Amino acid sequence: MAKKICNIQFDTLTDIGVENDTVTLKGFDSSSDTLHFQEKKCRIPLNPASSDCIVLRRQDRQPFICGKFFPLSDRYRNSYACLGRWILSKRGEDLILTPLCRTEHIRMEGKLLMEYLRIHGKIEIRGIKVRIFYYLFYQKKRRNRKKPLLIFSDRMDKAGDNGEAMFRYVQRYHKEEAECFFAVDPSSESGRQLSRIGRVIEPGGKEYKKLYWQGAVMVSSQAEDWIFRPYKGGTEAYKDLAYGTKFVFLQHGITKDDLSDWLNRANKNIGLLVTATRMEQDSFISGNYGYTDEQVKLTGFPRYDRLYSRPQKKITILLTWRYYLVELPDEKGKRMVKNNYYESTYHQMLKYLVGSPEFAAMAAGYGYTLQIMLHPCMEDIRESLQKEAAPGVVFLSYDQSYAGIFSESDLIITDYSSVAFDFAYLRKPVIYYQQDRDEFFGGMHMYRQGYYDYEEDGFGEVVTGREQLYDTVESYLQNQCTLKDRYRKRIDYTFPWNDHKNCRRVYREIMRQITGKDSHAL
Repeated sequence: MAKKICNIQFDTLTDIGVENDTVTLKGFDSSSDTLHFQEKKCRIPLNPASSDCIVLRRQDRQPFICGKFFPLSDRYRNSYACLGRWILSKRGEDLILTPLCRTEHIRMEGKLLMEYLRIHGKIEIRGIKVRIFYYLFYQKKRRNRKKPLLIFSDRMDKAGDNGEAMFRYVQRYHKEEAECFFAVDPSSESGRQLSRIGRVIEPGGKEYKKLYWQGAVMVSSQAEDWIFRPYKGGTEAYKDLAYGTKFVFLQHGITKDDLSDWLNRANKNIGLLVTATRMEQDSFISGNYGYTDEQVKLTGFPRYDRLYSRPQKKITILLTWRYYLVELPDEKGKRMVKNNYYESTYHQMLKYLVGSPEFAAMAAGYGYTLQIMLHPCMEDIRESLQKEAAPGVVFLSYDQSYAGIFSESDLIITDYSSVAFDFAYLRKPVIYYQQDRDEFFGGMHMYRQGYYDYEEDGFGEVVTGREQLYDTVESYLQNQCTLKDRYRKRIDYTFPWNDHKNCRRVYREIMRQITGKDSHAL
């Protein structure tokens, strides 16, 4: 068998594509901060009619680093992957492409399973089971699937976001074109409601995993790893089988801050990323994320199609969470606050908003109800905060619909939360209360300040003190919470779509990703 040696300049491999006549390697230099998430490509001509062996080698003769989503694993000597009519494997410091045949495939699989048995760890034992079940029950179904299989989701225990909006849209208009499921706790209120219109499955459960191996496309407003890697800690043992799983990120809110440390392509490998504003789309493409306009599409958020306005003289407090004030989530996704929470500026902000008799009395004096919706990651403080609340302050339940809250509210007080975009989409006023701004953007939270400037781009006043907040809220109540012209102009510029066809555009992009063709979306 003749060898053809190809030298590669970058060290960390993120993706590989093999067509009949070309192999395309994608990756980055892990040693360079400026190039860390900037994708590089190297195309290598193939001759599928020959029996040539293609050797891929780093120019510095060091071993390749197999990234999180690359089909090979650095953990195993015998790691391999079937790519079209080729087998990709490792040999020393090199990667090898050899023509695929059934005998060679069986031999490679046997060597890998024997290596798993020798190691005999939990990851390897699970890997053996997964691989056997995949080849016996799921590979054929995946190859012979006639229509797309879509799994939608929001949070593990609650829907009500872009995932639910898309699920409802597809069930209504494209039920015959795609097979759909929604992943949420079936015993939750969301699970009971959605089971009336379609099939609901347990997030990460047995049915979820079966559908995953049958080639399901994961469509979610969340970007946690459980969505596109349902086996916790076992990914290394089946990276080749999981390779090619498509993940569509609908987003939970507008990305206005720099999340490239988390959402970059090396860490999430998003196939389709939905955006709702021009600046947001530009930030993903030009920022340090590693995505291009092939993945990032300006469609509008699906849940915007379900927004409506029926104000009922309510002021709603909607602050985001603080990563540095809560513990890591437990198995059910719940977080507890840390011991230092009650000394934090964040707690003092909330305590004033719901516990100040003067603030609550001012709102009541103008005939408005003051209510608060805690961020899901801050639910642990609900009981203690309720004890400190002033008379008349309403605590909204976790299961309550955000769309309903936005509809009934006349004004919202937020901090850095992207809920301001949803509310502004309805042309209603926003106030940003940012008393802990330096702390929030000082590196303790998971955000870094990005392209968005609250004073220049925001939809309302930015306040940092209690007296300023009090006066700003009162000025709006005196004018029946009328949106000011300068903020209306900003909102009109920010959102290119106001036609209630966001779900349609997103569905078209999903189908284009899967089939390469447009759907017949209504």
